[in-house]
Amino acid sequence: MPAAGSIPQPHELIGWEARVSWQLACLLGLVLCSLPLLVDLGLALSPLGLDHLEDWLRSRQARETTGAVAGGIIAFQVSLSGVKRLAGLRRIPFHLWRTAHQVAPLLLVFVLLFHTRGRLGDNLNRWLISVLLAQLFMVQAGHVAKAFIAGHAGNLRFAGLHQLANGKDGFVHRAGLHLHVLLAITVVILLVSHMLSVWYF
Repeated sequence: MPAAGSIPQPHELIGWEARVSWQLACLLGLVLCSLPLLVDLGLALSPLGLDHLEDWLRSRQARETTGAVAGGIIAFQVSLSGVKRLAGLRRIPFHLWRTAHQVAPLLLVFVLLFHTRGRLGDNLNRWLISVLLAQLFMVQAGHVAKAFIAGHAGNLRFAGLHQLANGKDGFVHRAGLHLHVLLAITVVILLVSHMLSVWYF
């Protein structure tokens, strides 16, 4: 495990990242939290006796509140690259930042359920939610695969694959990282467009 002030290489699996069970639990959590959105089912709270909450979620205040929380989580996710460069933030072990970076999507999708009331929406809203979910699932599936391969790195059959997936210059690692960044930029652009359309149109 890297020291508190050290910054691990992007390809390193640190802390819980190397545990397949942890990665599968995160993937399962994403599936469960996003299921109403994936099937465009909607979020019905009245059968659970939560009529007041369901009524509040229809209000503009609820949309603004949950939207602000979701935006804050996305801002935190984007800020991870800055944490690597700000010495003052390195007092917290960097692996804890990375663990929070991986757990935050679960909270994000949970908040989005309330913000959207379990609906994908139309046009720009649908694109925003769809790209965001695609990114989250792609990244988490990649984490599962990387952890599994790292756990079998001692097996000669996995040695080459381990280098490709987890090596500093591994093609799979670099391609996945670039795709992750590209989708993240797309999400931010769509999010800003969504905010402008809500506030000014």
